[in-house]
Amino acid sequence: CFFFLMIRRPPRSTLSSSSAASDVYKRQEYINTQRNQFKRIGGIGRWEDPYITLKPKYEQTQIEVFANLATSGSLYKGLKPVYWCTDCKTALAEAEIEYMEDTVNSLYVKFKVSDDKGLFKNVNNITDNVYFVIWTTTTWTLPGNVAICLGPKYNYTLIKNGSETYIIAQDLYKSVLEENGIENYEVLGTFKGEELEYLKAKHPFLGRDSLVILGDHVTLESGTGCVHTAPGHGMEDYDVTRKYKELDIPVPVDANGILTKEAGILKGLISVSYTHLTLPTKRIV
Repeated sequence: CFFFLMIRRPPRSTLSSSSAASDVYKRQEYINTQRNQFKRIGGIGRWEDPYITLKPKYEQTQIEVFANLATSGSLYKGLKPVYWCTDCKTALAEAEIEYMEDTVNSLYVKFKVSDDKGLFKNVNNITDNVYFVIWTTTTWTLPGNVAICLGPKYNYTLIKNGSETYIIAQDLYKSVLEENGIENYEVLGTFKGEELEYLKAKHPFLGRDSLVILGDHVTLESGTGCVHTAPGHGMEDYDVTRKYKELDIPVPVDANGILTKEAGILKGLISVSYTHLTLPTKRIV
């Protein structure tokens, strides 16, 4: 069994002569520590000549491979959500995290329809105020919302309540209305999720629209069947929105886990959803 050591080197341009010397010392210290740990567990390797990724020869090969990728047109620039430790200021592997055992508040949120593509014009008694209703337990991700995801084959019901009309999955609307203390309502009609694709609804507190999209991950186990979708906050949301090229990936949170000015009225709040597996007191987003 052979081991290699991967140590990350900061860019040379960011290091002064004194800090560079200190950095070299620290990196060598980490190498020695890791090497000794491998020896203690019985690892067999070329300990005096290990494969170290910061060696110039390795870096040369990296640059050659990168150049080949660039000249062949295989590179592109994009965004993708990652787990991020607000203490270490570094990305984490999924194996390094777990959900916090914590009680959180859930929230129902109304998104007012801004463009129904003429779909509701023949629905009797429909009001001017039509809303998709979403339910979420990750309220801090609302500033990142760009879409509302529906199940393509599920039925969605239009429910009139006073001057408002709500769009909720047919199998869930009764429990949603009961939980919110709504007793007097009228069912106006039903549409398949796939019929509602590409409708638009206003974000509840930011000046942009949320697109109605479709996804096979939507379930009817809880909530409203209308799934709040923020691609900058999770891989499932990211994957489903990549099918809709017109959607952006807003990231309204900084390296400290604090919501930025892009979050509007929620600017300055803390965004936290997990705990570090190996450092359980540390926050990650």
